[in-house]
Amino acid sequence: MSNIMEVKGKRVIVTGAAFGIGKAMTEAFLESGAEVVIVDINETALKQTADDLKGEYIMLMFHLKMQLRRSSQLLTLLWVE
Repeated sequence: MSNIMEVKGKRVIVTGAAFGIGKAMTEAFLESGAEVVIVDINETALKQTADDLKGEYIMLMFHLKMQLRRSSQLLTLLWVE
């Protein structure tokens, strides 16, 4: 990913990170030096994505299963900052 924006050393939250565009964006942010929090409703696929990427990158990454349409679960993301 060409540096559209500088993310090195910043924290990024990627929702829908287990598959497709979300997974690709996670990898791009990691390549750019970001600390990444990945979120998806599919916990099994999310853990697999985290395991796959941990093998390729030295990183700080957290994975969380949640449904963002539930406002109570959005509060979980407040600690990221």
